[in-house]
Amino acid sequence: MKCVRCGRNMRYHFCLHCGYMLNGNVIDTKKKIEASNIEKYLGDDYNDVLYNENIKTIFYLGPLYFSYHNHLFLGTILLILDSLFIITSRIITQMFFNFCIQDFCFNFDLVILIIAFSISRLFYMMFANNIYLRLTKRKIRSLKKTVLKINDRSIMKIIISVLLVLLFYFSGFLILAYRS
Repeated sequence: MKCVRCGRNMRYHFCLHCGYMLNGNVIDTKKKIEASNIEKYLGDDYNDVLYNENIKTIFYLGPLYFSYHNHLFLGTILLILDSLFIITSRIITQMFFNFCIQDFCFNFDLVILIIAFSISRLFYMMFANNIYLRLTKRKIRSLKKTVLKINDRSIMKIIISVLLVLLFYFSGFLILAYRS
């Protein structure tokens, strides 16, 4: 028997393609799932953030990933803490090598900076999206009405974030060049 609606073959008294039944009812095969508020808010970035698919962005921006997503204060504080972590790790290892090995002639400054930088970036790649999702959920809860889609990144914020990252990298290289 052919379906009245789509013209395909019917099995078991209903059409497998469009859901039409012999009694005239239609089986709705595609449920309309309402997107959550956080999906509406994040828009196209929702899957990237949820499944941690934006690792390159997090690696390059590091603590400024939060500034990139409109959490400027948190991004600035984390940038300061990140740079303090890198500097203190260098100082601690330098003190350790000076105390334990007196006649060591190789300079470990670059190696220690690379290791500390890698550890801090690994931390951000693992936890930045989870923290960002929690902050965004809290932000959405504080809003009174449902936000359809707010892409909270503006061009000026992106430029400021990129300039801060470049300034951070450039200052690190200047410190290394000065120390050498």
